[in-house]
Amino acid sequence: MCFTAYSEVDGTIRNEGPRGDEIRTIAGYPPYISVLALKVVPPEGPLISAAEDATLRVWNPWDGTLMQTVPLVADVALLRARQDAVYAIDVDGYLQIWDLVSI
Repeated sequence: MCFTAYSEVDGTIRNEGPRGDEIRTIAGYPPYISVLALKVVPPEGPLISAAEDATLRVWNPWDGTLMQTVPLVADVALLRARQDAVYAIDVDGYLQIWDLVSI
């Protein structure tokens, strides 16, 4: 099953199915924290988010469960995800890499 994930200004992350039907709303951040980046690890999860609170969070996109929170040094400017790793470049230009098994 495929889905689309996007963030709202209220700090929520929404998942929609291929026809635009809502699968899940994840209320993972306070309303004043903006989600800066979202990536789905292919083919079907997990969902990775990076936000203004300098955290990277790993979510189960199907049930909305927070699986892991990783503290970052600074806000993320660029986020990429593959089946084996997550890559983040922060606003200071530092590249951070995580093995998905370890986070």
